[in-house]
Amino acid sequence: MVEADSRFIVGDGGSRFELFATPDQMIQWTFAKPGEAAFPSASCREVMRTADGSLSMKRDLRCDADRVACDKLALEYGDLDARLTRALQGKTE
Repeated sequence: MVEADSRFIVGDGGSRFELFATPDQMIQWTFAKPGEAAFPSASCREVMRTADGSLSMKRDLRCDADRVACDKLALEYGDLDARLTRALQGKTE
């Protein structure tokens, strides 16, 4: 489990999620808390440095809640990821 992995620290996932991340935030795991519509779900976001030195990002999502809740969560993460991608590229919203 991520909780037992000493590479990860507990972050602020707010009232909806448990968050674990590496100190440099390059890898971030989020888990929906019970009571969240998309519970159970887990997501891993990884920011990587490419061969040319630029940064790229990927996210894997597993959601075992109902389809509507999972689709909504996927859209929410998609929006967050788009904002992060723009920030990594030095662009404003």
